[in-house]
Amino acid sequence: MPKEKNIYIRISTIQHDIDPEPVVEEASASYMERGGSRYVCYRTPSSPAYDSGTTRTILSFDGTALEIRRSGAVNGTVSYISGKKTKTAMDLGFGIIDIENDTFSIKAVHCASDDNSDVIDDSVRNGLMSIQIDYDLYLNGECVSRCTTYVELRKF
Repeated sequence: MPKEKNIYIRISTIQHDIDPEPVVEEASASYMERGGSRYVCYRTPSSPAYDSGTTRTILSFDGTALEIRRSGAVNGTVSYISGKKTKTAMDLGFGIIDIENDTFSIKAVHCASDDNSDVIDDSVRNGLMSIQIDYDLYLNGECVSRCTTYVELRKF
C-alpha cells in the first residue's frame, strides 16, 4: 500500500499579459505515489470576500499531464496536457465560468522517490518535485493571457 507523506505545496501563477505579480496558493498537503502517478491533496479556506467554507484540491500528475480537481467552495476540474487545448466549467461559488487551457509545455524535475532517503536532486533542494506549465488561458471563449504556473512540492 502506498505511503502518504506530509508535504508543503506552493502553486504560483503569472498571467504575463495582465500582471507580472504571481497569484500564490500555499498549503500543507498529503503526497502519495501510486502506479507511476503522483497525487497531492490539500484544503484551503475560501476568500474572505466569499465566505463559503473550504476547498479540497487533488492534484494528479503522471509525467505528461497535470489534473487539478477542486470541490467545496470551488468546484471543477482543470487539465493541462502538453500540446492540447482542454475545456472545463468551474463553479466559483458566485457563478460558473468556462475555462480553456491551450498548454504548450509541461516541464517537471523529479527528485528521488525513496521514502527513507533524504538525498535529493540539487535543483530542487528539500523538494519532491517541481512542475512548470506554460499555456494560454481562455475565459468564456476569449484568450485573456499567456500564463506560467509553477507547482512546487517540498518536504517539511
